[in-house]
Amino acid sequence: MDYVPPPDYGIEYVIPDKELRELRPSFVDFIPAQNLLRPKIGLELILLNDNRILTNDCFFHFLKNYGDDFGFTHGFDFKFLLDLPENLYLTVSGGSNLYSRFLNLGPTELSRYQLFVNENFIKATLDNNDSNKFLTDSFDLGFHVFQSINPDSLFSASSQQINWHEFLNDSNISQIDVPIDVIQDYFKSGFFVGYHKNFNYPVFLSSDFLMKLFVSAGGIVSSIEGASFFDFGFSISLGYQKSSDSFGFLITGSASLQLNDAGQGGLLEANLVLGDKTFSTQLGIRRKFGEAIPVRLYDENFEIEHYLGFKVSL
Repeated sequence: MDYVPPPDYGIEYVIPDKELRELRPSFVDFIPAQNLLRPKIGLELILLNDNRILTNDCFFHFLKNYGDDFGFTHGFDFKFLLDLPENLYLTVSGGSNLYSRFLNLGPTELSRYQLFVNENFIKATLDNNDSNKFLTDSFDLGFHVFQSINPDSLFSASSQQINWHEFLNDSNISQIDVPIDVIQDYFKSGFFVGYHKNFNYPVFLSSDFLMKLFVSAGGIVSSIEGASFFDFGFSISLGYQKSSDSFGFLITGSASLQLNDAGQGGLLEANLVLGDKTFSTQLGIRRKFGEAIPVRLYDENFEIEHYLGFKVSL
């Protein structure tokens, strides 16, 4: 038989999926806790709050001195999640964040005056972070609004704050001030695009334990003056799940730095996700600090929120 030289698998050679599955251990076809974070099809709702009701009386007791209900406070984020062919993943999100500052206009009974800005947004993100590559990409396209003219808008965080406080009072869960938002002539809207280069490094500790390092660098370019920024961040997560149908958990800690013409800021976050492929819930804390945001209503207090999220997967 004539000698046949082996094929030249140069650096440009891409191993076909079939060969890749044969080369990897069998458990790599299943990624522990992957469906808790990125289901095939999913709906997710996250509610944010820094009120002292939860920090004083419930599971965030160790943060009791920081739930001041001002600064970066109430918010929500609703997401539609879809796994696409070719290792692409689509996230469509819409929500609102509230920034507020106490305004001393005299004593009131179970109410208070405050300045406010709502940041409302809708965004689509496409990424290939589930591919077998260490380096991946994500692209953003969205529209956002910063406004202080309508605190009662149904899809604004200021309305969520008012309704939440009224619910606590009416149900006798607690007696808490209901904010009186002072309307200002402040309205900015515009489109934005974003791009991030990501580094993924998974480490399989066993067939059901996965540790993952994720690093991301990129930015957002907005048509609103002062709303464009560059950011750099990293996260470390630990996931556990026996099979795609079983109960699992995912613990994640992350930090990011944001830079723009207003200065610099950052975000520290930790969360816990519990559930299975059909339903999961998450609980987390998020600290946002600095000046890198086109809203100038920060007070000097420690800005921290806790949040509760729910995800339904199909």
